[in-house]
Amino acid sequence: MEFFEKVVVITGGTGGIGSQVADLFYNAGAKVVIVDINEQKLKEVAVKYNKNILTIKVDLNEESEINSMFHKVLETFGSVDVFINNAGTEGKLCDFEDIQIDDLLSVYRINVFAPLLCMQHCIRHMKNRGGSIVNIASVAGVAGSPKLGVYSSSKHALIGLTKTAALENVTNNIRVNAICPSPVKTRMIDSIDSMRTPGDFSKSRKEYEAKIPMNRYAEPIEIANLIYFLASDKASYITGAAYRIDGGMGARA
Repeated sequence: MEFFEKVVVITGGTGGIGSQVADLFYNAGAKVVIVDINEQKLKEVAVKYNKNILTIKVDLNEESEINSMFHKVLETFGSVDVFINNAGTEGKLCDFEDIQIDDLLSVYRINVFAPLLCMQHCIRHMKNRGGSIVNIASVAGVAGSPKLGVYSSSKHALIGLTKTAALENVTNNIRVNAICPSPVKTRMIDSIDSMRTPGDFSKSRKEYEAKIPMNRYAEPIEIANLIYFLASDKASYITGAAYRIDGGMGARA
């Protein structure tokens, strides 16, 4: 029970990756806090687990709701030991010269501003006890991504915040890392594929899978396993890193 009595908070906790992460930590003895905007899925999660679980409906666009979330977590469990910034949004596909500031801000609110606020809350709390933060970035955060300029830039920003927070908090025993997945079999990649080739998302999938040496998209559990490792004491000497988990894509760079 590696995480016995540890408090683990997961944003986007009912989604494809988030639900797998929740299972791993719950089965390792953690008190799991699942944060999401989907109320129905949160109700289903509450039924699935029978103890040591807290579900909170949060709109990460709203700073006040993020503040209330942390208040409720600390009121219920008294601490935060691990925080997983997993919630994200893909935004729209468009050419670079067509990027609109409103679209940029919409994506940044979820992919940059919300993780920043969550990290700030965590760091203030963890300074006296240590902890681990894992941010979910993307391979689009370490390279350009045609027609995904808004999403790609948001993930670049998240990696920059990750490295800065890590350097500033080494002496506080707070580790901050990011992971950079290639496409994963989740709602988000289905949405992106559908935007790339409307009416036949499988066409986009086949084209993108051909760019991956392993010739397939990742399974959510494969991503969850890396998140779990980075949050654990087995990764005690790892901070400020941005790990690619991409089926070999980075080896071709």
